[in-house]
Amino acid sequence: ALSQSEIDRLYQNGAGDYATPPTNNDGGVAYWSFDQADSDTRVVRDEWGNHDGVRGTKGGTDQPSITENGKRGKALTFDGDDEYIGAGDIGEVEGIDQLTASAWIRPHSTDSDMVVMGKGDLADSSSAWVVWFDNNGARSGVSNTISWDIRDSGGTSYKTEGTDGLITADRWYHV
Repeated sequence: ALSQSEIDRLYQNGAGDYATPPTNNDGGVAYWSFDQADSDTRVVRDEWGNHDGVRGTKGGTDQPSITENGKRGKALTFDGDDEYIGAGDIGEVEGIDQLTASAWIRPHSTDSDMVVMGKGDLADSSSAWVVWFDNNGARSGVSNTISWDIRDSGGTSYKTEGTDGLITADRWYHV
């Protein structure tokens, strides 16, 4: 996991010249800026060269599209239904007990739950985690917020969530 100073440095990197991605000398595993997404193929390049991703869809024919108007540089647009970026099975995160993950999101609607990122399936018996936008607070009463759910290898589940009404449509958020 990244230290607070490493997180601060990555955050501050976006405040200036964003054409230069952070270096991979602090224990990072992958860095997808989407500036290197290939519009002719489904490949999303890892800036550090270790784990390219693939734009895909669960059963549909569309895939996330590349746009020029991200928070910093390019971005991908998802339809909110079945599109995703697959990074495969990244061995460096297997069996770890600390993890730092972040993303810029801009939901165009707050009408439904949306997965931001994750690994594994929370309904499965194996360990998994997911960061998601919770629109209705069905489990806790907190709605329109970001939640982080974790299931350990023993089957115990943990949840952390933001405050009620934290997320509104058509605004950028760093999670």
